[in-house]
Order: sequence, then structure tokens, then C-alpha cells
Amino acid sequence: IKLPTVELLLDKPTRWDSVYVMLNRLCNLRQAVDMFFKSANQRSIYNKKLSPIEWHFLQDFKVILEPPHRAQQSMSSESTPMLARMVPAFERLLEDWKQVANSAPHCA
Repeated sequence: IKLPTVELLLDKPTRWDSVYVMLNRLCNLRQAVDMFFKSANQRSIYNKKLSPIEWHFLQDFKVILEPPHRAQQSMSSESTPMLARMVPAFERLLEDWKQVANSAPHCA
């Protein structure tokens, strides 16, 4: 497997979108995580390995959290967020969630 050397991330209570960032990293490293659990010296924790349905659930959760992550990123691009940017960002968030509901109705 050719993957960059990175660490799995933890949720950070000070950043509300850290769950999205954490899930994104975990999903990107799925092959490595699965291989870790399959290695001989991890037999004692093999029962903790995520099932395909659990991976699918995490992917769906990531899809749901992506629009608010993008909205937060657009508001964080400036050192001083302006109210004029908040309304368009919120409108975009609502439109993005409508698109999620249309393209992945099981996530709505």
C-alpha cells in the first residue's frame, strides 16, 4: 500500500468540525487500518475491526458533515469574519444539505 505517513486524528472539542477532519483521515487510511487489524500481532483486538457496514456508515457521516465543514472553512479564511459572509455561507450550507438529501436520501 502506498500511503503518506500520517497519524490518525482525534476529535478536538475546541474545533466543532474536527469530527469531519478525523473521519476524513480515517476513511483515507481504511486500507492501512484494515491491514493493521489483519496482522498476526493484532489478533487480540481483531474483533474491534470495523465491518463493511460500519465503514459505510462512517462514509455517510462524512458526507453529512462535509457541508458544515466547508461553511466553517469559508468563515475561517479571514482573521475577522464579517457578518456579510455569514448569510451567504449559511445559504450555501442549506443548499449543500439539500443536495446531500437528493443524492444520498438515506443520509437525509
